[in-house]
Amino acid sequence: MAEWNINTATKKIEVYMEDVNVPEFPQPRKQEIAVNLEDLGNSTDDQIGHMLAVYGAYRAYLEAQLAYVDSKKGLLESAFEEGLSKALYLIQSQKDKKVIKEVLRGEALATNPHLKQIRQDLIETEAMFARVRGLRDAYKAAFDTVSRAITIRTSNRNDV
Repeated sequence: MAEWNINTATKKIEVYMEDVNVPEFPQPRKQEIAVNLEDLGNSTDDQIGHMLAVYGAYRAYLEAQLAYVDSKKGLLESAFEEGLSKALYLIQSQKDKKVIKEVLRGEALATNPHLKQIRQDLIETEAMFARVRGLRDAYKAAFDTVSRAITIRTSNRNDV
């Protein structure tokens, strides 16, 4: 059996996703929204429909990207914890007396460039996750705002 690493895990995930046989969300075309949210009340039905479609497409795409980044983050966390545990064990086994875990952790990162690289990749991926999640949340809020405007507009027409 081949040794586990992030690349083999990523390939297994890709094979699984291909077997699911559901197309991924394509990246939406970058397009300007003709009307901003501040002028939503003065927008035509077509403009509002366009806004809803664009915000929905970006939101769906960002959901898919967030899932991808989250899975990468999970792999990196697991790889780092496994590598750190091994490094701590090896370092501690070479010591005559018990050493504080934080000191061992520092030594493990200082003496193991591969472990240090995984930790740096994890930090970058966590930051990427937060950034994508924030952008997704902004598009979700915009989508929800436009959706509420449509609901209000529709209910006002039904009241007449």
